[in-house]
Amino acid sequence: MLKVKDGIKLEELEKYGFRCYNAGFGWISEDNGLHVFADDKTIVNIDGDDTLYDLITAGIVVKE
Repeated sequence: MLKVKDGIKLEELEKYGFRCYNAGFGWISEDNGLHVFADDKTIVNIDGDDTLYDLITAGIVVKE
């Protein structure tokens, strides 16, 4: 499972084209289909895009 690393604020995702949606329920990147759920910071619906690679290399996303 991929998750946003503990200690990283979800607002950090805005640098990668994400926006908050549904009253803070999660964050979405409409360009590449990535969704991050605010409650447990899991990442789903990955369509395979360079953004995921960028998030991993920046140390924002980790595999658990």
